Amino acid sequence: MNTLHTRCLLTIVCEALLETRIESDLKRLGAPGWTATSVRGEGDRGSREGHWENDGNVRLEVVCGQELAERIAVHLHDRYYRDYAMVCWLSEVKVLRPEKF
Repeated sequence: MNTLHTRCLLTIVCEALLETRIESDLKRLGAPGWTATSVRGEGDRGSREGHWENDGNVRLEVVCGQELAERIAVHLHDRYYRDYAMVCWLSEVKVLRPEKF
């Protein structure tokens, strides 16, 4: 078996209307790539059903180094948390192709 390498998974769940802005931030901050999916749920800011284009939530996932993940998380907190429904968390993951992340 190939050697597994540790990386960080940054998961961001936010209002769908922020997707383009967050993707621009990720690119500018040096994220090697990301995956975006439409999601729905409920939290302290109410239910997000996703019946309208900007009514739902989006989940963006970035696999990268710990330092970069923390820098992105701090940026998101400082720029968006006060005014928008957004959460993010970091998890340790193992990857087979470390050069991609």
